[in-house]
Amino acid sequence: MEEEINVQVQVEDNCPSIEHVLRPIMYVSWLLGVGVARPRKCPKAVTIFLRVIHFGICSVIVAYGAIDFFTFGSVFKSDIFKIIYYLNKVVCYVSAYYYVYHGIRHYDKWHELMSKMKTLDQKIRKETPVNNRSVRNAEVLAILTTLILGPLSMIIHALYYYFTLPEDIFASDLLLYYTIAQSLINSFVFDVIVYVLYHRFRVINDMIEQLDERLDITWIAIKVRRIRELHTGNIF
Repeated sequence: MEEEINVQVQVEDNCPSIEHVLRPIMYVSWLLGVGVARPRKCPKAVTIFLRVIHFGICSVIVAYGAIDFFTFGSVFKSDIFKIIYYLNKVVCYVSAYYYVYHGIRHYDKWHELMSKMKTLDQKIRKETPVNNRSVRNAEVLAILTTLILGPLSMIIHALYYYFTLPEDIFASDLLLYYTIAQSLINSFVFDVIVYVLYHRFRVINDMIEQLDERLDITWIAIKVRRIRELHTGNIF
């Protein structure tokens, strides 16, 4: 009976892995120097080199922030607004430096996560096909949002002031969009991973609902055993 169930679901061998599906957002996160996502075959030295570059960019941002503090500090009419403004700046700077440390400190975590998710996918695909279209849509939306609010907004900002008020173009304002892009993609990678897990376990729940449509006790028993392995298996 179990052999009959095995042949009910035909899954193509060339079905892309979850790591392949997440490759676009992984590369964006890796190139922006945030999170633990990185290409599997990329040497650690390359990742460290990228993080050092971002460390330098962060230092430049901090330097311009200090210049702004001494140059424009007297512009603020309210001390409370001044404190909130520079507190927000400090949080952004600390976050930027933390991204550099986090990616190196947890260098191997991404591959561990992808390996475990691949194992989960293999078990699910023994029972039913998995459609990653919604995951790809969420991924594209995350990347487009990051590009629009980060680099594209920076270019629009620079061009606008270049043609209207060139004297009001400040490096600190332009570098702020770099920090925004980092923060956005770091959050979006986490959101997409959570959505992938939600999507996988929703597939498992759909498998449970299918049990109500079958009357074969042996078939149901085997399915229950396999679903229990998916829920309680040592995957995560």
